[in-house]
Amino acid sequence: MTVAYSEKNDFIVWVMSKKGIFILFFVLNLLAFSAVLRANYPYRDDVRFILNSNEEWEQSGRLLSYIFSEVYYFGMQVDSSPFFQVGAIFVLSLTGLSLLYCFNKNGNCLYLLCFTPICLSPYILENLSYKFCSLWEVISVFIMAMPFVALRSVESKKLVFGVTFAAIFLALNTYQPSFGVFLCIFVYSLLICLRGDEESRFFRRGQFSLALGALTALAAYFVEIKYFFPVTSQWGKSHSAMSGGDLSHLQIFIRNSVVYYHYLMSDWNKSIFEYVLILNVYVMIIVSIRKVFLKNNIVNGVLKSIAFIIMLFFLTIAPFFIQLFLINPVYAPRTFLAVGAAFAFILLDPLLLMQKKGFYRKIFFAITVYSSLQLVVFASAYGNLLASQMNWEKNRLVPLAYQLVKVQQKTKCHSIFYENTIGYSPAFSNLGRKYPVMYKLINPSVGYLYFASDVLRDYGLHLYNNIVPPPTEGIKVFYNEPWYVIAASGDVCILSFKQ
Repeated sequence: MTVAYSEKNDFIVWVMSKKGIFILFFVLNLLAFSAVLRANYPYRDDVRFILNSNEEWEQSGRLLSYIFSEVYYFGMQVDSSPFFQVGAIFVLSLTGLSLLYCFNKNGNCLYLLCFTPICLSPYILENLSYKFCSLWEVISVFIMAMPFVALRSVESKKLVFGVTFAAIFLALNTYQPSFGVFLCIFVYSLLICLRGDEESRFFRRGQFSLALGALTALAAYFVEIKYFFPVTSQWGKSHSAMSGGDLSHLQIFIRNSVVYYHYLMSDWNKSIFEYVLILNVYVMIIVSIRKVFLKNNIVNGVLKSIAFIIMLFFLTIAPFFIQLFLINPVYAPRTFLAVGAAFAFILLDPLLLMQKKGFYRKIFFAITVYSSLQLVVFASAYGNLLASQMNWEKNRLVPLAYQLVKVQQKTKCHSIFYENTIGYSPAFSNLGRKYPVMYKLINPSVGYLYFASDVLRDYGLHLYNNIVPPPTEGIKVFYNEPWYVIAASGDVCILSFKQ
């Protein structure tokens, strides 16, 4: 039975009225991600989690993730996929529906497709691939949308402030990079207010409450991780410092901004997403500035137009804004998960601008559908490539591990030094050229990167990573195979992969 909707209904009633398009949206995202579920690829962090039974989230400022994990697994630390990851897809789909509620309550399933990047952007695919924390990370994304749901649902500014403070504080304790999602939504709401759209009346009344709640939550989180639950892990401390060295805060921000944009452009140069981004941003600027001048005098029109362009630029940097102030931020797909939110709003805005222009609206509907289809194709290709990489590695690791065991028995070595990596499967040759981001999403599990020795423990090898090159003298070669060379120097094994 369809639930009738009116302006007086609350958010939950509205969601029930849209359950049909939500189910379709969820099924689409789930089918796109099914290739990843089918691959059943143990991501590098998952291997470490299984072996150590603890990811040490409470030592990295993610206290709520630690609590969720302890309650959910009840100390068992077992792999509960695909249920865990299906739950994550459900939460992300609900996040997309929540944002549709905030910006276009009367929108149909085509408008909902604009939020496909939040669920299937290449960057969030890495978050979804984690078998032990994907759900906690996307819950933080969902929480970041709740202040805007509250702003659209209630008129009390105090309640909006309270919801914003609670949501951001909880989300930061779950997964810090998700704050970029809040910034993207906030900046887009400012763009709507500058343009004077009909929806701006909802956002204008609560912008101060949102900003104050966010700043207060950030301050409270800073106090928490400094005095109550400090970041103690070496990795966490090395990537959370905001001062040090000879660079000023402004120099650090500029340097990181350049790296951030280069990181993104290297992923999408000459891809369909780059062309869609250019076209949609062009339309957003031209049509929005025209609307601004129609509603304001020349002076106000010029000032608001400049502010609009500045805020539109800020929308592109908002996903990674907080990290730009860090000395050593983490440039990895999982920390770019908010990029999908920025791209979603760039898909949505031309549709909202062209609502009364049927022909142009159809064009941008077609662009949205095609972009969503490309994300579905990418997610499926990513899952199939995971399976290909896993098979490639297993075929080589079985004989390699056997030979390493023999060398360990002969030399009594207790550590291993890697040269190069086990490499990529042949399937990467074509897709990697078209989408270079694949090389960032999928890394060889054995080599000088990440937790290679943890992977070898599955084959009965207990060797510690040796990051210091062993002496060049006294190296004895035990095996010289077409793909690799196994040697030893003293008590250090040397595994050198041939490129």
